[in-house]
Amino acid sequence: MFILLLLAAGSISVHAQQGFGTNSPHPSAVVDMKSDNKGVLLPRVNLKSTTDVITVLDPADHLVVFNAAVVATTATVGGVTPGLYYWDKLAKAWVREQSSSGAVGINTATPDASAMLDISSTTQGLLPPRMTTEQIVAIANPDAGLMVYNTDTHCLMFYNNTAFKCTYANSTLSQVNIVPGDAAPTFDGVTNAIENMSNTVPKPPSYPYVGETVAATPTGYKGNTQGPTIYQWFRYDDAAGTVNRTAIIGATASTYKLTAADAGKYIGVSAQPTASSGTSPGFAVYATPLTMPVWKCGMEFTMWHNSAGGVAPITGDVKYKTVIHEGYCWLAQNLGASDQAPTVDNAEEKYAGWYWQHNRSKGYTYKSQSSWSSGSDKSWASSADPCYLLLGGSWKVPSDNRLKDLISPSGHGLDYYWGRTTLKLHYGGYISTSGSKTGLGSKYGFGCYTAQGGLGTKAYALVHSGTFNPGAYVDLDDVDYAYNLRCICSIP
Repeated sequence: MFILLLLAAGSISVHAQQGFGTNSPHPSAVVDMKSDNKGVLLPRVNLKSTTDVITVLDPADHLVVFNAAVVATTATVGGVTPGLYYWDKLAKAWVREQSSSGAVGINTATPDASAMLDISSTTQGLLPPRMTTEQIVAIANPDAGLMVYNTDTHCLMFYNNTAFKCTYANSTLSQVNIVPGDAAPTFDGVTNAIENMSNTVPKPPSYPYVGETVAATPTGYKGNTQGPTIYQWFRYDDAAGTVNRTAIIGATASTYKLTAADAGKYIGVSAQPTASSGTSPGFAVYATPLTMPVWKCGMEFTMWHNSAGGVAPITGDVKYKTVIHEGYCWLAQNLGASDQAPTVDNAEEKYAGWYWQHNRSKGYTYKSQSSWSSGSDKSWASSADPCYLLLGGSWKVPSDNRLKDLISPSGHGLDYYWGRTTLKLHYGGYISTSGSKTGLGSKYGFGCYTAQGGLGTKAYALVHSGTFNPGAYVDLDDVDYAYNLRCICSIP
């Protein structure tokens, strides 16, 4: 018997393996146990805490025991509960492997009894799989409760045994419905354009005005039966729609009325298709923003004038400055002038702008003047008003009373001062029927046609002497003379 024991001990030391219930332990195992009705009973100890080194003296790294004691957690000592523990030499603590109920704790030795998985952290969160709608649709046979994060709709979704739904209610996201194996609906594109052109500039380039309505038009719907479209309007800093896209809060209808907050911005929209059943919504498509920034008075704007239309005497762009005064928007330079005159006594032709006869829609420069036509109509009808024809919208020739306040110092000191210093109402001269230009030093050194105030009998021009000392308001009955003019419009 003694010899047999020595031989057995020698065999163990040679093979470094031991089989229990088997004569052929697996080559990868030091100990291989086989049984159909028995288990392994580990040493049972009563740990006092997770840092207990008294119950088991000098435990080896990764030593495994079964703790049978229950010790509550305190502020300084980690509690323990029945279950498997191993000694972590680096942490100098007993680490719970798993509770007897099967609960797993990550970053906690005591997972909550109500949880199968208890993750503890004050600096990190749980990151579920992140997938596109297309990838979610392709999930084969999802089980109820499966959760993913949708990177297209930016919401956490769960499968309710029929479709994936967002995990929280939102006026837009609550409509998200993704059915595995079913494609999302699509639009070919979406356009946005000014719906009400009555208050915009009809000549290119067209500026959208504050107060106008922009409408979105999606095209090319494909998919299951179409449901309501989800809209969102945006402001951009560029016409390409690539710089600083900012969603406009509350602008979620198919139309949007431009506000003062939009001034200077380019306006665009997105449209997201939905289906009445199946996977929905689809991907949002974005319209190219309006080609010009939203305009309001006080901003500059550039107009392209075309001589082929018979109104402008030249073809080309003119940049206009604008200024607000008493509820109206004024051009800060004469119509057609390349810039505002630096002083009121400057008679340079580029500041004079173009010239018009009263009730004549055709404009002239001094050199282009050749012949004039006469007529008895003394009104500025929209069909002849050069401000309306060249600028559009509500632009028009100002009334005589409104302009008179700006050039006559009598009783209108502040308006007169503003007219000289801000509007720079200045010498412009006029062109007579003979074709000669009269300017500085003439009785009619400054002339500007006005609307006649509804009297229907006379054409008015406001004039002053060459010393810029305007006297009384002057009526001018000789309507065949051509004067420069300013334009005015009501504030949108």
